[in-house]
Amino acid sequence: MSKAENIERSIKAGLGFIGRNQLENGGFISYCSQDQNNFTHDKEYETTFFPSLTGLALKEIEDETARKISLKIIQMALDSKKQLVVI
Repeated sequence: MSKAENIERSIKAGLGFIGRNQLENGGFISYCSQDQNNFTHDKEYETTFFPSLTGLALKEIEDETARKISLKIIQMALDSKKQLVVI
């Protein structure tokens, strides 16, 4: 297998992993731990920060899976914007 084929295979595997872990609403589960040396899932939450970074990273990849992931991220961001309350 050539280096280019290996890179392509790795990108597709990474996109598959991202796609499988993306929530139906387009986001991803984030975890935090009180102990940085022994990470445990003390708290589970959703944020727009990591999906936004993921979307930016995927925008240059011409791949159907990357496009589907990105579209779900965009929809999640738009839905989150609708939920904002102005005081």
